Amino acid sequence: MSIKISGEGGFNPTSPLKKMQQNQKVSNADKAGQKDKVNFSSFLQDANQANKVNSTASETRAEKIQALKERIAAGEYNPDPKAVAESLLKNIGVE
Repeated sequence: MSIKISGEGGFNPTSPLKKMQQNQKVSNADKAGQKDKVNFSSFLQDANQANKVNSTASETRAEKIQALKERIAAGEYNPDPKAVAESLLKNIGVE
């Protein structure tokens, strides 16, 4: 029994990997004229918004602290000792 293979290149089965690589080359050639795009995820946009809110909150906190310092310096700050004690106990886990 003899098998005669004729034609250009002879018998050359194309493996699935080779087919995928060939298809990718064609696909990349199609994309050559296109420009790259960058899409930021909504997560990054949310993080940016959170940073803006945080900086605003920091400014508000700084203003409140400055006002409190001024009241203390003027002798006008008189906290309720019972409320302070209750808050301290609550923060350490004793109720």
